[in-house]
Amino acid sequence: MTDPLPSAVACIRVSTELQADRWGPDRQRQDILQAAQREGLNVVDIIEEAISGTNHDRAAENQYYQFARQHPGMHFIFSHPNRVGRHVEVTVGIARTIHKLGGTVWIAGLGNLRDARNWRYFLRDAADAEVDHANIVYQLISGKRSKAHSGRWAHGAVPWGYVLERDQRGRSTLPAPDPQLVPALQRLADLSEQQGSTLVARTLREEGWPAPTVAGWTPKSVKNILSNDRYTGRAVFQGITLTFPAIIQPEQWERLQGRRALRTRESGARNTSLLWAGHVRCAECGSAIGRDVVRRPYAQYEYYRCWRSKRAEAVRHGHEPCTHTTNYRPDEVDEVWWAYLRDALTSPERLPDVLPPPPPPVVTIPPARVAELEAAIARAWEPYAAGHIPQGVAERLAAPYVAELDRLKWEYTPKAPPPGPDYDTMAAQFLEAMERVTSTAERRELLSILDVRLYVGPHENRVTVVPFQ
Repeated sequence: MTDPLPSAVACIRVSTELQADRWGPDRQRQDILQAAQREGLNVVDIIEEAISGTNHDRAAENQYYQFARQHPGMHFIFSHPNRVGRHVEVTVGIARTIHKLGGTVWIAGLGNLRDARNWRYFLRDAADAEVDHANIVYQLISGKRSKAHSGRWAHGAVPWGYVLERDQRGRSTLPAPDPQLVPALQRLADLSEQQGSTLVARTLREEGWPAPTVAGWTPKSVKNILSNDRYTGRAVFQGITLTFPAIIQPEQWERLQGRRALRTRESGARNTSLLWAGHVRCAECGSAIGRDVVRRPYAQYEYYRCWRSKRAEAVRHGHEPCTHTTNYRPDEVDEVWWAYLRDALTSPERLPDVLPPPPPPVVTIPPARVAELEAAIARAWEPYAAGHIPQGVAERLAAPYVAELDRLKWEYTPKAPPPGPDYDTMAAQFLEAMERVTSTAERRELLSILDVRLYVGPHENRVTVVPFQ
């Protein structure tokens, strides 16, 4: 009776990053099965890893170790040392650990690593694998840097709302705004100057704008766009700056980031049981006055309270405790604060103190941006001057930068100062809006739309909002 063949596991690894060699899964499987047949091993299972061979965490714990513990004496066959790992210490560490757990490592074409003679060649091939991988990484990084130096998009997908243009040879050049999606992004930017991401997403859904995901507009998709500064027409690859047409102008982008920073709320802002949660701040220290709870054996009470007035909480976050320790009962202050807001917004005399001042007129073109655009135009014409491309192609490459430069010159041309705000009309608009809302949910929505901040303290009360439109 013939003894059964020793059991073995085929170990296949496909890198999830920088996969630029010939060791695909089919090639590995073929080499392993041939080696198993030659060495008299019976492949009973396959372990497939989709992970980078440079991941040092694999040397601490991986599927091979788990399998070796469950099946003592198992044989593990790899097609090449670079399929064990890409760094020598990872490669050798995995092989040694499998041996300590009672398994045996085989390398196709090399043999059993329990044979000391084979181990020497394994170390040599592991070192070569690390050098090869370093060369692959260097070539890929150098290629991206070379593309960026030549003024072409170096790596990765362009932001949603852009399309990657290509030259006559089919090579990618630079992103260009997609005319069908630009209005949606511009609407998003305009809404975000007045509203938070939740209300912006809701408005975009209601108005039927195209969205970057199949799920439609969500607060997360709005935040993702407002966190990607490439919408301002700049992308940096390894220190090299590429410029292309902006969908959100840098000036508006800066305003949006400022508004987002001011909208940062504590957790109470998400609690809708209190009308003013997320909209009240301490006039003493400027911190949020949020929801606080006092629990008694027989009941639980909610209050508004400055979070920095709680000494332990303030010290834990590195702040001096606030002296404003008043607890405000919602049933006593909600209507009082609402009446204060109404008086402030519907009085033409008080509105100048409530609304932020209009931005001062800009009279000079930003010199840094002009220099960037002029350099980009010069780069676009360099291939034509060298006789590599036709004049029409050079004109198309330079056109976006020429158009933006012309627009900047027009925008920054000295103009007559705009008329001052019509506070009488604005007060009437505020009055009309506040008379329409009656329920707590409607009031909270209006507070969010206006981005109200009511500053409350023992010595002063004041309110600020964004311009109402």
